[in-house]
Amino acid sequence: MVLMDLDTVKIDNRAIRKLTVKYPDVYFLCLSSDRFHPHLKEALCYHIYACIKKPVDPEELFFWLRSIFENDADPTEKTDV
Repeated sequence: MVLMDLDTVKIDNRAIRKLTVKYPDVYFLCLSSDRFHPHLKEALCYHIYACIKKPVDPEELFFWLRSIFENDADPTEKTDV
């Protein structure tokens, strides 16, 4: 999992898409004090797992972390043995 602060990291749709293609098993969570990121519309729709508003509410962060770990622990998902 990667936590990326969109207020400090200058990144665009293309860069995020490249990262998610290169690291398909990594979840990308973003933090931001802005509600809207029109320049990241594609990334937010398809590549970023969630964008959390700053200041971070610990309950919201734990919700998303739990969601990620539950997805990874899905017993119906096939695994290579």
